[in-house]
Amino acid sequence: MNRRFLFCFFAIALPLQLAMALSHPILPLQPSDLLKGMPATPSEWTLNISIAGNNFSGGWMTAFAERDFKQNPPPPIAGVTPPPFVPATLKVFLTDTGSKTDFSPIFRGPKDGSSSADVTYFNINSFPARMIKQPGALTTSTSTSGMAASGPSTTGTSTAYPPLVLTFLVKNRFLFEIHSTNLTTDQLKKYVASLDFSVLVSMPNSGATTITNPVILTRVDELHPQNTRSHQLFWAPARDQ
Repeated sequence: MNRRFLFCFFAIALPLQLAMALSHPILPLQPSDLLKGMPATPSEWTLNISIAGNNFSGGWMTAFAERDFKQNPPPPIAGVTPPPFVPATLKVFLTDTGSKTDFSPIFRGPKDGSSSADVTYFNINSFPARMIKQPGALTTSTSTSGMAASGPSTTGTSTAYPPLVLTFLVKNRFLFEIHSTNLTTDQLKKYVASLDFSVLVSMPNSGATTITNPVILTRVDELHPQNTRSHQLFWAPARDQ
């Protein structure tokens, strides 16, 4: 299995101890369909990775998608030496859980009502969300240009912000986890608030509630189609089933 899918699976599986199983799950979307519900490339950013796949674990199927974006450097200005450019990055992970698990307890915060400067709970477009500030220092660097053609020298400032992880839940089924670097919390919230989830939420359900044997495991690489592949997996039901 691709290491990125392993990362995505275990990163999202960690809070399972806080979640509750649902009684009527449905099979997740096909990986190629799940990609259609992923965010598009932001203006003046570059899409570096766009992959999707599915996984069979614990007697159930889960579908994953990932897109990685990187901010483009600003265009050069004649006669001005810019400060060191630290690009912002976004890694968007999406999991279709098939509504097998209720993740809503993850977004309710501590039962005692305590809060932390590093963890906040809120709603984005009516979706429950949680923001975690990762360890990291706020850094600032400056650079002074020489004489520009239009006037005296100028000084530029470049600031790098610590990593953030924003997790939110759509329709109690689609679990998003967005990792950012060099974005403020307000910038990341604004980015998520601008996303269009209409394609994702309007996709028809498969209606299937049982898994075939064998199952078809697929990996889709949108930017490198030659890497797209699939294979069959035969599985044995648990003894208590």
